[in-house]
Amino acid sequence: MNVKGIETFYWVTQLRSFQRAATQLNISQPAVSSRIRALEEELRVRLFVRDKGVALTEQGTEFFDYAQRVLQLTRDLSFSAMADAEPDRLRVGACGPVAMSWLTELCNNLQDHYPGLRLEIDIEKSANLLQRLLSGQLNIAFVADSSHEPRLRIEKIAELPMQWICHPDVVGGRRQIGAQELDTLPVIGYGWDSPLHEVTHAPVFGPGRRNRFTTSDSLYMMVRMAIEGMGLICIPRSAVAPELAAGMLVAIDVDEPQATLPLFVATTRERMPGVLQAARDLAKQLAARDETAA
Repeated sequence: MNVKGIETFYWVTQLRSFQRAATQLNISQPAVSSRIRALEEELRVRLFVRDKGVALTEQGTEFFDYAQRVLQLTRDLSFSAMADAEPDRLRVGACGPVAMSWLTELCNNLQDHYPGLRLEIDIEKSANLLQRLLSGQLNIAFVADSSHEPRLRIEKIAELPMQWICHPDVVGGRRQIGAQELDTLPVIGYGWDSPLHEVTHAPVFGPGRRNRFTTSDSLYMMVRMAIEGMGLICIPRSAVAPELAAGMLVAIDVDEPQATLPLFVATTRERMPGVLQAARDLAKQLAARDETAA
């Protein structure tokens, strides 16, 4: 099915006029009529009621929903006129810890160096981001989980120490607790498919469990709940640096081995344009800085 025909049908429907659609598409009105006629012949249905101006038939109304989806997918492909041209759009995926630490700095830096660049940011859990990268919905993803998928190029960029953090009232103003005391405190933990799920799940699901366990796939929501005093969270300090400085949250030392969060940058194995290389290299610098600071 010809995309130009679908686009013409879309604009005739939106503008309620063959002439206005011709102006929008910079073609003649007979060309608009010809495209609509060819589309109707291919579909074997009438899309417009000809004796009532520009009114859709029942089949035309149904086809309009389809046309909108096709045109949106076509725009999302964002084909460049030249294969080697720099893209004017970069679709970036980031997991929660990246979004709450250096993602804004990375985006501002890229737009300073590429003023015409359109950035689209997707904040999601790592497993979903890797799938979107494979399906072509993202150009680059910063994730906390690696993959053995051969179609992806994945490079480790940091290993962030994790810190138990909570509202001061949760631990009575203390800054250090024993590992077994986690059994007696409420914990806000990660979802089952998170690489850190076991870190937060184990302390409260052992034989000594005595308090609540709240699960969330959103790091932002985990932080908000911690600020409200709902429990301890185990996250990189860089994700809540302002809240720690303001005293809204405090870091708690626990007598147990410190967990770490691996961070990776993932791209496909296709040719990497300059803006994508810049995003990858800058992410490595920012992640390494946070790892050293921690």
